[in-house]
Amino acid sequence: SNSDKRQVMCIGLAGIPDPGEIKNLREITNVTTRSTKAYLRPISDIQPDSNKAVPYLRKEVTRRCITKKVTMQRIASWTKKKLIEWLQKNPPHSTEHEYIHKCYRELLNEFHLHYLLTSGGMEANLFRLLRAFECLLHRDLRHKFITRHSQLSRHQIDGRNSSLRPKTLYEDAAAMYNSQCVLHSRNFSEKYGEPFHQSVPLHPPTTDHYMTAEAMKKIMTDRFRGSIISVNESFSESGQGDGARQGSTLKDFVTGPKAKATVRASGDATGYFYAALKEEDLLDEYIQVVKPGVAATMANVPSINSIKKKRSSSTSKSSSSAKKKRGERSELYDDDDGDGIGAISLLKRMETKSSIGDAHARVSSIRGQITQDESALPVHQKNRREMLRDLKPFQRRVNEGTLSKGDEDWVEYEMIKEDFDDCVETIKTVKSRIEDLKKELQLCMKELEAATKAAKSVQGGAASSESVGEEDGDGDDDDSVVSGVSNDGSRELNNNEVTNSSTIFSDNSDNDD
Repeated sequence: SNSDKRQVMCIGLAGIPDPGEIKNLREITNVTTRSTKAYLRPISDIQPDSNKAVPYLRKEVTRRCITKKVTMQRIASWTKKKLIEWLQKNPPHSTEHEYIHKCYRELLNEFHLHYLLTSGGMEANLFRLLRAFECLLHRDLRHKFITRHSQLSRHQIDGRNSSLRPKTLYEDAAAMYNSQCVLHSRNFSEKYGEPFHQSVPLHPPTTDHYMTAEAMKKIMTDRFRGSIISVNESFSESGQGDGARQGSTLKDFVTGPKAKATVRASGDATGYFYAALKEEDLLDEYIQVVKPGVAATMANVPSINSIKKKRSSSTSKSSSSAKKKRGERSELYDDDDGDGIGAISLLKRMETKSSIGDAHARVSSIRGQITQDESALPVHQKNRREMLRDLKPFQRRVNEGTLSKGDEDWVEYEMIKEDFDDCVETIKTVKSRIEDLKKELQLCMKELEAATKAAKSVQGGAASSESVGEEDGDGDDDDSVVSGVSNDGSRELNNNEVTNSSTIFSDNSDNDD
């Protein structure tokens, strides 16, 4: 593989760790640690002193003999140890040093990018948060950021189900986040320092880490807004840092010893978001109180429908008819004298809708896990076959008695056998997890079916209540009751909008200027 070639080319070159120390590099450890989301391949595939690298070591010896114009070595009978010793004593030609260093950095960058895109660690989460911040503060969405609390017009509310209705800030930010455009982080070396001392590319996320509009809204409000307000208050109390009451720099207010616990819990991401808001001159607008009725998609916010309500003025009907009407209206509005707004009915409908949504989310999540495990299983099985191929020669020597503990190749045999046993155990675990997920999926499908039936029964009761209200048509005024439809002109992103969002934002629209 390319990684094997790049590693053996580095042997004997100044500034690059020795073959035995390669496995201790952080970028390589992140992608070779088993049972992690960022696991890419076993260490034996990357380490230049492993058994798999012997063919590449021989080719590298031949290549250096040709490029340096030295006597060709007879390497057919050389051991791995002798090959490495010769390469260390005979470094590459001086004209190749720059190219080899470049290839070595590219390899480490590839591993580090893979870790950031697939891992669930703190560094990877910070990488994804920076991309979310840049999407929310992108210059193409600045107008929507400023006007995100503005009340929609009547025409926009009426067109809430139309494909032409305007999208919210959070929907557009989620579409940009999930698109294929590459953004760039900001350089806050003077305002904050490490880890934001240089601008880095923020690559598109994997499908497992796509964000919805609701997730974007939580980042804007629930997750960081309180911390941003706390940092701003600390700056004010310290005279914008000149008084040094709690610190003198932004980093002091975020991670310093006197920083508030809630701010320290959010980490460096709070400092980056605060500095970015200040740079865009949006800090004062951001810390304003968010109206409680504002939501990312308004999927669960009720809309107002018209219904007839009887006035309390003179009536020509008999008292028995009026009592009957009051009984029907009391049942409809869940309140005495017809003065309620149907609170209990509303809560029932919202609870039913929430149950269906939760059931759908569980079913989708389980199906995604099953698909992920089933796609990963062939990869593990392929690795097992390759490891078994490497293990058979050693196992044959062990069975014949020509290889025993203490021999030169015994450590390598134990390493390969351990990797093989781990791979077999991983395959068993994945298969068992798939079976358990399928059983859980069946139970969730039953829950979803039950929730759907409950929703239909509640909707049937609501429809009969509306028919009762329509019978009371004696010139009364209109009042409002609540249904479970959105009224802000927002909706959830669908799959087509997520995958095709790259056509909306171009690669030249990032903020690396």
